[in-house]
Amino acid sequence: MEKFKPAEKKSDLYDIGDGLILLNIQTKNAEGVLDRVDTYLGMDGIGFCPVGVVEKISSPGYIFSYPSFVRMQSGLVEEYKRIFWDNLAGGRG
Repeated sequence: MEKFKPAEKKSDLYDIGDGLILLNIQTKNAEGVLDRVDTYLGMDGIGFCPVGVVEKISSPGYIFSYPSFVRMQSGLVEEYKRIFWDNLAGGRG
């Protein structure tokens, strides 16, 4: 097993309430430019489920701002929670 270097991957964790954590995993291309963000929502002891992905953001002409992306995600917290409970926890929410 080989650990990713910070130049290749970075993760950000956000507490979104109700014991849930939003996890963004940022993947960089060979040149060290952000190319993909995978988003998961979960809870310790239950697990995490994917709720979104943004791909190929290092492509020429692609305009992407990670801080703006996180602000947009904050507006989607209730939808992320619904996805989590519907898909991982058997529809509790």
